[in-house]
Amino acid sequence: DFRLLLGRSLAAWEMSGGAFNPALQPLWRYLASHFAETPGAAPDRGEIARLLGLADPGGIALAAGEARLAPGMALSLNGIAQGYVTDRVADLLAAEGLSDILIDMGEIRALRGRAWDIAFAGSPDRLALAGGAVAQSAGRGTPFTADGAWHHLIDPATGRSANRFAAVTVKAPLAADADWLSTALYVLPPDRHGAVLAHVAGAAARLTPRLTLRQP
Repeated sequence: DFRLLLGRSLAAWEMSGGAFNPALQPLWRYLASHFAETPGAAPDRGEIARLLGLADPGGIALAAGEARLAPGMALSLNGIAQGYVTDRVADLLAAEGLSDILIDMGEIRALRGRAWDIAFAGSPDRLALAGGAVAQSAGRGTPFTADGAWHHLIDPATGRSANRFAAVTVKAPLAADADWLSTALYVLPPDRHGAVLAHVAGAAARLTPRLTLRQP
């Protein structure tokens, strides 16, 4: 399962043009630690650049029996693993002939049958889900700073938290796809969304904009 999940992650990295990056863990760890220890101080730009240099999924060698990382690399599969596990549970239940079930393992997937009314935190919007999956990415999920300007959704192109949207919600046939798509689209400008969504048949996104926040 880990090898399959990592393979899906590398495919998502390629399909998103690098916007979904499973190798950002060293930078994520640095930012989380920095703001926990020195809440009012800006992170070191040189350290951000250095850690971005380690975040190259092209340095991951994946074979049938092993995965090798380049020195200094580390993985974070938070933007896809919950969706992957959701799909695995869905497959097990569907194989037993079950239906009319909503699975929530951090991301949401509905088996065939009835429609479910899905609500979103902080929004009056609702989505009717009858089969398929839905995932949402939002900076408010794991803020590093009190004002929310720095959070866990890091743009691999800049090393800084993305603040274009309050949330990105994606509906797709599989939860793993909805999961990585919502992460990738959160850091990308809207004019690039169509090309990324085109890689997953049946996928659609809902964007919730936010006021622009300045980062130190």
